[in-house]
Amino acid sequence: MIAFDMQQCGQRVKALRKAKHWRQQDLAAKAGIRAPHLISHIERGDKTTLQAETLMALAQALDCSGDYLLGLSDAPPGAAQEATPKRKRTRPARPCQ
Repeated sequence: MIAFDMQQCGQRVKALRKAKHWRQQDLAAKAGIRAPHLISHIERGDKTTLQAETLMALAQALDCSGDYLLGLSDAPPGAAQEATPKRKRTRPARPCQ
C-alpha cells in the first residue's frame, strides 16, 4: 500500500486554487463537490484518505494530474497535456458493428 502525503496534497490544492483566484466554495462547485467544507479539510491535511472520484474531480477542475496532487509527480500543472499532443484524425471513425 502506498502512503500519500495528504499535507502536501492539501498544499498543492490550495496553491492551485489561489492561483486561479477561487474561493474554496468556487473550487467545490467546479469539481462537483457537494460539501464545500471538504475543500478546507483537504487543504489543511485533515483528510487521511481521499476517494478517487474526488481526487480526479479536483485535478480536472484545477487543470492538473491526480499524480501531481498526490505528490507522485512534480510536473507542473498542464505539463501532462503539453507532453502528449493530440493527434488529428486523418479519416472518419468507422461505426462499431
